[in-house]
Amino acid sequence: MNKRILNDLETEQADRVCNHIVQDITEKISRGILCPGMKLLSERKLCDFYNTDAYNIRKAIQQLKKTGHLHSVPKFGVFISETALSSKLYSARGSIAPDIHIDKLRFETLSNLSLQKKVWNLCCKSFKDVIASGDVEMVYRNDRVILEEGDVIEYGSLYQNYYLHQNKLLRLRECFPGISPEIEKFSYGNALPFYYAVPVLLYNIDLLNKLGFRKPDYKNYAEQMKFCGEVTTATARTPGMQLPQTAQIPMLYLGNLLQEFLVELHSGNVSEKTFARKYRNSLQEFTLFWVRNQISFRWGLLENYFNFIAGKMPLFFSLSTDYIFLNDRCPPFAYGCSSMFAIDESAPRIYSLLSINSETLSPIESLRLILLMREQNIQRALGAIGNFPIRNEDRCDMPQNFDDLSGKAKESFFIFENHDHYYVSMNIINKELLNMIQNHKSADSALHDIYRYSRVYFHMAEINRNQKKSGERK
Repeated sequence: MNKRILNDLETEQADRVCNHIVQDITEKISRGILCPGMKLLSERKLCDFYNTDAYNIRKAIQQLKKTGHLHSVPKFGVFISETALSSKLYSARGSIAPDIHIDKLRFETLSNLSLQKKVWNLCCKSFKDVIASGDVEMVYRNDRVILEEGDVIEYGSLYQNYYLHQNKLLRLRECFPGISPEIEKFSYGNALPFYYAVPVLLYNIDLLNKLGFRKPDYKNYAEQMKFCGEVTTATARTPGMQLPQTAQIPMLYLGNLLQEFLVELHSGNVSEKTFARKYRNSLQEFTLFWVRNQISFRWGLLENYFNFIAGKMPLFFSLSTDYIFLNDRCPPFAYGCSSMFAIDESAPRIYSLLSINSETLSPIESLRLILLMREQNIQRALGAIGNFPIRNEDRCDMPQNFDDLSGKAKESFFIFENHDHYYVSMNIINKELLNMIQNHKSADSALHDIYRYSRVYFHMAEINRNQKKSGERK
């Protein structure tokens, strides 16, 4: 028992010594005696100064590192950190030189292919050239999840979190009025367009030649699907060659019809019978190719794509981002890519959006980075790897094997007014199109369910909003 008491007393004494060291160093930092960037005394000298052993010194340093007062630089030692308290008090000491230090801006993105990283490196260099202390730290997300930890965040307009996390984004239209007329396109006013991703037809030139076809040269939706149908039929007759497959979502082929759907479904001004009569033929025409050729929008996406990269299929229905991945992999065959038409003869466009975190400490620097990324040199660098720059004049450097066959068509932009429209589009309309393709559901039955479930969802969402407003007033 006496030994246990002795051990407890020794532990208590060691804790008191450690706490004294922590308090003493913290006080010296707060008084400006120890300033940010200063190197701490060596462990031996600290032992002599505090008349204690190395164990207590190390324990105290660990605690001070956890609180952010100290940090280690490998091979150089332990240094005083720029904590909020120390920086504020150090500035208050009357230093003649102003503190012009700017923390690194963090740019968060899911775009992490090597070709894309070259563009980000150009952005970082350009920003440093025009902004003093303008350092940008790239935050690459490999798990396909944006965590909203960057100062500037890149979203895709089909990415759900963009619609769910509006309260985490700075309202650019309100904070920086007149900054860009393009911001008026977005109901939230919290993003600027960066570039577009577009539906594309990837093709293997060697296999097309083997089947007796030239590269695609269609001028409208009908010619596009006629070419795809003829190639698919020829492929089915060729041993050892795999049928074309897809990574696209069927909703993209609706083009501007999707926005018509949403307006009529949300308002409820059109009866179900009128809605079905209006869109029946379009849905039947769109799904005809996919049902006839048994091309799934769902199963084996990655396996199918890698089979195309391995040179086993002549066509792959995809997005321009997959074309960039294809360029990244340098497949051992001649290939190309053509932009595609929607059923209403429009050219679908998926936005890449740049937003600013509402909690950033550097809002002006973040805005300047966004504006710089929309300048001509960055836009042309984006085009050179296969993205669609936001301005036509910046598309002059796009790859030679990227044919913008739908470039002169009217555009259909896939961005949504709010999360309700996003949900109805992705979870009701898109899934019913899949049911028509994969489960042979009739157009009338699909349109019935689209109308019924969309109206139910919009009604439910309105009730929830009213209940929330009522709760806020109480």
